[in-house]
Amino acid sequence: MEGIRNLSTGEFLIPNNASLANDLSSSSIISRVGKILACSVVLVISFVGNILLILVVHKNANMKKTINYFIVNMAVSDLVVPIVILPRVIVQEASGRQTWLAMEGAAGNIMCKLMFFFSDVTMVVSILSLLCISMDRFCAVVFPMKLSLITSRVRIGLMAFTWTFSVFYFAPFLYGFKLMKINGETHCLLQWSEDISFHLEIQRAAAIASCILFTLVPCVLLTVMYSAILIVTRSTIIKGENGNGARSRRQANNIKLLKLAVLTVVGFAFCYGPFNVFLFYATLILNWNISTSEALRTFLFAAQFLTYTNSALNPCLYFIFIENYRRGLQRVLKIGRPKTRKNTLLASRNTTRSRLDRKSPNQTSTEDQEIRYAHLKPADSL
Repeated sequence: MEGIRNLSTGEFLIPNNASLANDLSSSSIISRVGKILACSVVLVISFVGNILLILVVHKNANMKKTINYFIVNMAVSDLVVPIVILPRVIVQEASGRQTWLAMEGAAGNIMCKLMFFFSDVTMVVSILSLLCISMDRFCAVVFPMKLSLITSRVRIGLMAFTWTFSVFYFAPFLYGFKLMKINGETHCLLQWSEDISFHLEIQRAAAIASCILFTLVPCVLLTVMYSAILIVTRSTIIKGENGNGARSRRQANNIKLLKLAVLTVVGFAFCYGPFNVFLFYATLILNWNISTSEALRTFLFAAQFLTYTNSALNPCLYFIFIENYRRGLQRVLKIGRPKTRKNTLLASRNTTRSRLDRKSPNQTSTEDQEIRYAHLKPADSL
């Protein structure tokens, strides 16, 4: 993923085109400034958004549920983009050199391997976490009676799987990445073998497998699960059009869920689609014999940039469409006085007392009794 995606920075071994790294550093100053600003904006939004997402779950006891830990798992993995990946991109654009700017020698070689390995692992963890969140939501809406089968232990096991699978899948890349000299400059390159033909065969297989496993399959699964959620939720909305206030609130929440579902699928396809389309084309059609035109450089940067924006998109979607996260954010930032369950109970009890004070003990209505016992009803979950 990250190693495969580093084509536009020159950190990818491409046969018959050894000058690619130097050609790609010839972008105009205006173009480089624009890229730096764009990356900086995504860096800030991604870093702040994911930190706040983690704090919201940590600071609110009622949100410490395993379903929310899926979201925390995704937020932790997404933090690698603003902490590791984007700073490297910004430094390279600012310096105008698409080379390895860190230390060299044995320590530099280890850093080269670990940087891209860790970037790959965490990006796939983010994608797998998104699938786990969607699966949990799918079961809750489409098969609510089966939701009890997804216990806390199952969810914790799935979170462990996202990391274990990613680490084992990308372990071979620890061998492939290494520091190499090209035209007197040091680059961190992915080289499976000194035999170019054998290197290309392995790289072709790795590129296609990564595209299918971590982009195509997740996109299909997200589409199927959220389409089912869309159908079930839409049916619920139609049946409850003439319902009471509580049902109307549920309908409003369902509508927000529909919007979140659509934006999740569209956002994932939009962020990861362009680069993977190019990767298939470069691998299967061009056989990595790629030109270094300005148009290609611009497209490659834009395609890579979109993959980075996914780390900033996720927290924004949750804060916009999930009320519990908005309330939690208010508590963390101490903005206003969020309408918590405690405040609601106090208001309900005060209303009950004022009503009962105006009535005799024998005149207590059924409505008053419902208000009196309203605090016994379970709170809304995520």
